[in-house]
Amino acid sequence: MVNALIRKIFDHILHILDDILQAITAAVKTDEEFPITVSRSNMVERGLAQWKRQKRALPTNQLRVTFIGEAGVDNGALRKEFLT
Repeated sequence: MVNALIRKIFDHILHILDDILQAITAAVKTDEEFPITVSRSNMVERGLAQWKRQKRALPTNQLRVTFIGEAGVDNGALRKEFLT
């Protein structure tokens, strides 16, 4: 009985989280970019500072991350690294 209740609550939470992720995904404008350039030594501070200074790009635009001194092109891996 308790396990069934826990399972039902868990399923409900997963459904709510799925709805939230779908809403966030729908809000991202994939045709426009939100570019930031960060260094590995102060990723968060520099990223937030650039976010505050953005005039044309919006946080709802697709995030494009570049690391200073690195030639990597952000096809998702650099963005994921920045966000985690």
